[in-house]
Amino acid sequence: MAVEIVDELLRGDAVPEDWTVAIETAVADRRPDLGPKDRNRIVARVIERVNDRRGLSLKKSHLHRPPAAIPPLRDAEWPPQAMEIIHLRHRLDEMLTAAGRSTLGADLPRLILACAALRGGLCRLEGLHALARAVGSGELTLTGADAFPNLVWIDLDLQIAKGTQQHTNTNPGSEYLRWFPDVTTLALIDRWRRLGPLTYHVPSSPAALYTDMLDLLGAPELKKQVPATRFPLVALAALEHVSGVALPVSVEAVASGHSVGLSVLPETWDALCTRGQPLKEPPDTRGAARTAQPQPSRTPKSAAPRPAPADHAKAQLLEALKECLDTHAATSSVKGRKAMSDALQTLQQEAVGIWHSLEALVSWYRTLLRNGDKPRTVKDYHSIVGRHVLAVMTEDDPRNLTPEALRDMFEQVLARSSYANPAHPLGRLAHFARHAERVLDWPDADFSGFGDQGKASATFVRTAALPMAIYPEVFDAILQTTDLSPDMAECYAVAFALVAWGGLRIDEAHGRVVDDIGTDLTVFVHATSSHGLKSEAARRLIPLALFAPPEVVAQVKSFVARRATVPDKTRDKLLDLGTLFPGDRFDTGTFRTLLQRTLGQMLGIAVRPHDFRHTLISALQLLFHLGADAVDTIEAVSGWNAKRQKRIRHALLGVCPDPRRAPRQISALAGHRDLSAISGTTYCHLTDLALGCLIQSAEERLPASVAARWLGLNRRSLRPFIDDNDTVRLEDLRGPLVNKMDIAWRTTRTGQLPSPEPRVAKPVRVTPTVVHAVLKMAEHDTDTLTIADQLNIMRDQVTHMLATAEDLMAATTQKKGARHVGAHDQDRPNWPVARFADQPGEVRFLARLLADAETLPPENMLKWSMVVLTHADRHRPCLRFLGAPAAQNWLELFPKAFPKSSLDILIRFPSDVTPEAAEKAWCTAIGAKGNYQTESSGHGTSVCPTAPGLIMLRKVSKKAKESRSFSTLRRAAFCIAVTCRVTDEA
Repeated sequence: MAVEIVDELLRGDAVPEDWTVAIETAVADRRPDLGPKDRNRIVARVIERVNDRRGLSLKKSHLHRPPAAIPPLRDAEWPPQAMEIIHLRHRLDEMLTAAGRSTLGADLPRLILACAALRGGLCRLEGLHALARAVGSGELTLTGADAFPNLVWIDLDLQIAKGTQQHTNTNPGSEYLRWFPDVTTLALIDRWRRLGPLTYHVPSSPAALYTDMLDLLGAPELKKQVPATRFPLVALAALEHVSGVALPVSVEAVASGHSVGLSVLPETWDALCTRGQPLKEPPDTRGAARTAQPQPSRTPKSAAPRPAPADHAKAQLLEALKECLDTHAATSSVKGRKAMSDALQTLQQEAVGIWHSLEALVSWYRTLLRNGDKPRTVKDYHSIVGRHVLAVMTEDDPRNLTPEALRDMFEQVLARSSYANPAHPLGRLAHFARHAERVLDWPDADFSGFGDQGKASATFVRTAALPMAIYPEVFDAILQTTDLSPDMAECYAVAFALVAWGGLRIDEAHGRVVDDIGTDLTVFVHATSSHGLKSEAARRLIPLALFAPPEVVAQVKSFVARRATVPDKTRDKLLDLGTLFPGDRFDTGTFRTLLQRTLGQMLGIAVRPHDFRHTLISALQLLFHLGADAVDTIEAVSGWNAKRQKRIRHALLGVCPDPRRAPRQISALAGHRDLSAISGTTYCHLTDLALGCLIQSAEERLPASVAARWLGLNRRSLRPFIDDNDTVRLEDLRGPLVNKMDIAWRTTRTGQLPSPEPRVAKPVRVTPTVVHAVLKMAEHDTDTLTIADQLNIMRDQVTHMLATAEDLMAATTQKKGARHVGAHDQDRPNWPVARFADQPGEVRFLARLLADAETLPPENMLKWSMVVLTHADRHRPCLRFLGAPAAQNWLELFPKAFPKSSLDILIRFPSDVTPEAAEKAWCTAIGAKGNYQTESSGHGTSVCPTAPGLIMLRKVSKKAKESRSFSTLRRAAFCIAVTCRVTDEA
C-alpha cells in the first residue's frame, strides 16, 4: 500500500503545499480503519520512499513520540485543515447568535455535541459519541466540587473500536474519560434539561456522528477535506485561534487522542475533590457521579523470597536456572534470545519427573521469549514473580490441577510478590490468573491477548491521584501508631515522607543509606551495596524539602541528624535501626499495612506505595501547565499554597519559568529516561482537569448583549462583568450560570479527617484454628503486624505463638522433617518445608481436626498431640505402639479424630506370639472394624503382653468425603500442641 500511495502522490507535476500533511491525509483516506500506531507506521514508510525518489528531507511523523517531544502546534505549525475547522467554529458561533433563547427543537442535542467538539475541547470522536449516548438516554449527570470553583464535569465511558485502542483504564474496548465543558456548552445543556426529554436518535458510529455534525453546520463538503480521522488532530486549533486558549503541548496530545490521557477513577476522584472525604453514597440518585466497579482487595504481603528446597537435585536445577538467566540477560538480540531459549529447553528436559513446577515455569519463560520478550524481561520476571511460583506450587504438577485450584495458586503468588502492575509484561500473570477458561492451557498458552504485544491488545493502567492535602495527617498517624516502638514508628513515618513527597519507589526508599540524605534533605538515589537501580535513569537527586510541609521537614531532619551518629554512614541503611536496636528492621509488608490502615481507611480505597509517585508527578504537571493562573485548583490537589507553588516553579523551571524544561524535570524526578513517554502519559492523570482550567481561563470576549443571548442570562445580571467597551469575558459568566443549574456538588471537608481508631488490645481465645492461620502466614514470611491485622488478634499473641512454635519445633520435631533458613535473615524462625501449607483435598480433614480438638480437655489435647509428634515423622506414614492397650489409650483421647474403621493396622508379632493371638488381642482392644495385617518381627520375645503394631490411616474415606494423610495429621497435632502451651503459659 505504501508504494501505491507514493505513486499516486508523485503522479503529475503538482507539488503539495505540505508533503507530510498530504501523505497523512492519503493514508487516512485509504485505510480509515487503522489505529494510530499502524497508520503512523505506514506514513513513515511513505515519507522514506518520497525522500528517496524526490531527494527531499522530510521528517518522519511524530505522532507517537512522547508528548514532551511533540513540536508545539502553533500558528504556522497547524496543518491546512485547521483553517477549515476555524471557519466551522465561526459558523457555530453564528448559529448560536441566531438561535438565542429559542428552543431549536430537535436540533438542540445536535448543537450541544457540535459545541462540545469545537468549544469544549471534546474533539475525540469516541468521546463525542459517548456524550451523544448520554444525551439520547436523557441521563446527563453534571457534577461539581467546592475544591474546584465553578468547574463542572461529566464522566463518559468511551467505546473503542477493535484495532484502534491504544490504552484503557477500565476494560478492553472501553475507556474512562472525564470532560469539563465550557460555559457555552453548559448553557445549552441547561436549556436542554429545562425543556425536558427531547427525542434524539444517536448515530450508529463516531464517523456517522461527525457527518451529522457537519450537516448541522451546513458544511457537508468538509468531510472530504477534513476526514473523521483527521478531525481530532486539528479541532483544537479553534480553541487557540478563536477562544484564545494557550494549550501546552502535552494537553494537546492527550485531548486529540495521541497520548495516553488517563482520567482518575471515580472513587479516588471523589477523595481528591473533597480533600480526603470520599462519598459513601451519591448526593442524589439522579445527579450523582457514576461509581466504578470496586477493585478486588488484595492482602498486602511481604515480597520476601522463599528459599530453595533442600533436595540436592532441585538445588542444582535452581542453580542452573540462575546461571542461565544471568548469562543471557544482558543481550537483547535475536541470537541471544534463541540461545537463552535453547538453554531453558535443556534445563526443562532435565527437570522432567523431578520438579513439575520448575518444568512448567521454564516452559512459561520459553513462551515469553517466543512472544517477543527480551531475556532481561524474563530475568526480571523470575526475580519478581517466578520464584514465588516455585514456593507456592511445591510438588504439585500445575497441568493436573483444576482451573479453580490453579487460579487460587496464582492469586497466592501475586499476593506474596506484591506485584500487581498489569501495564508491564511481568504483570500478565495477574490477568491470566483471572481467566479460568484459559488457565489449563498454562504454560503453553498464547498470550497475545495480554500485555502490549498484539496490535489490537490494550495496556491496562491503574490510575491513582491521592489528595496530598491530607498527607501530613497520615504522617502523624504513622508516627503515633501503638503497634510499633516509637523509634520504628518514626522510621516508617520517614519512609512515608520519602515515598509521598519525594516520589521514591519503595525499594529506593528502603535502600537509602544515612549518607544519602543531605543537610537540606536532598535525597541522593543511587546503587548501593544492598540496593540496585531499576535503570541508569533512576540515579537522581530529589529535593524533598521543596515539596514536603515545614513540620514534616523538621521531623525528618531531626531523624536524619540522630541517624548520622552511626559508625559507617555510607553503608548503614537509613530505615534499618539494627545497629542501634538489634531485631528492629524495616519491613515493606508492615509499611503497606500501615498505609492501608491509615490512608486507606481514611479514604475508603485501596492504596499502594506506588500510587504516591503517580500523585506527585500529576500534581507537578498540573502546576507546570496552569502556572499562576489556577492557584486554588493546584492547592486543592497538592496542598501547596501560592508561595510554595511559586518556589517550586522557580526551582524547577527557572526564575523566569520556561515551560520547555517541564517535561525533562518530570522525567528526572520520576527516575525515567529523558523525555520518557511513561512520565508524560501513564504517570499524569490530571490532564483532563488542566484542560478544563485552561478553557475556563480563555480570553474570548463578546458584546454583553450577544453573551446574554448565548447563555440565556438576563443582561442586567451581567453588569458586574461588563467592561468599558460593553464586552464581557465569556468564561466570567460561568459562576452565575452554574449557580442556577442542577448540579451534584462535592463538599470540601473542613478540619481534620478522623484518624483511624487505634486497634484495641483485646486478647482473643487461642484455638488450634487460629494457631494454624498464624503459622501458615508466618511460613510465607508475613510480618507480625500484618498477621495481627488480617486475623484481628493482638500482635503480642502472634509473637507468643511464633516463639512457642519455634521452641516446640526444636524440642520435639528437630529430626522429624526437613528445615530451611528464614528468608530475610537469621532472626526469622526456621520453618519446616511446606509444613503448614494446605494440601489439596485434605483441607476438610485438617479443618475438622482443628475444630473438634477445641472440645477436648486441655490435658487430652496435649497428650494426643505429643504422641503424634514423638511417634511419627515424615519418613514413616504411621504411628508405632508397643501394644494394643497403648494404641487404645491414644485413640480414646480424641475419639472424633477418625473412626476406627478408617485405620490400617499392621501387627508385628514376635516368635513367642502366634499371629492369631496377636490379632485377637488387637481386635479386643481396638475393635473388629479395623483392617488388620500380621507379619513376623523376627524377635524371640515380646515386651508387651500383646504384639507391637503400626497404625496407618486410609488415605480416602468415600463415606466421609475427605482425604487423610499423616502429614496433615502431624500438622494438626503441632497446632494443637502450640495451642496447649500458649494457653498454659497465659
